[in-house]
Amino acid sequence: MKRYLFIIVLLITCFLVSCSSFKTYDDTNGLDDYTLQTLTDEDLITSTKHLSIVSVQSIKDGKGEISVGTFNGVMKIAEFKKGTYHITLTFEVSKGNTKLSICDKKSIIHTFEINGEEQVLDLTFDSTVYLKIAGEDCGFKLKFAFEK
Repeated sequence: MKRYLFIIVLLITCFLVSCSSFKTYDDTNGLDDYTLQTLTDEDLITSTKHLSIVSVQSIKDGKGEISVGTFNGVMKIAEFKKGTYHITLTFEVSKGNTKLSICDKKSIIHTFEINGEEQVLDLTFDSTVYLKIAGEDCGFKLKFAFEK
């Protein structure tokens, strides 16, 4: 019994240490300004490390919904192979700083509006690109659909 208790305590300790070692970011520019302050465009392009709290995701067959209470870092949401895509997207932000973009491994191709109307795009890609989000203490809801 003591052995199991020791293993449980060890696992909890490892979990807490790993969570506390992840860098979080504060919203330093006010409630109405969603501009990233610490994360850069290069971070958005190259990173995929993130921490999300109270997160619900449902992604299947080119359709998805993501709702996150608190998000820090950069997350890859979807991957688009070479071709032409019809993309429909709604992006609502409730707090923090954020940027939602389509990028390849070298540059940002398109950045989506925050808290706007439904966005509809027809884009053609010559290589694999990614739908990614960067956030600093942000909360958001994202609903999207894409078809080739």
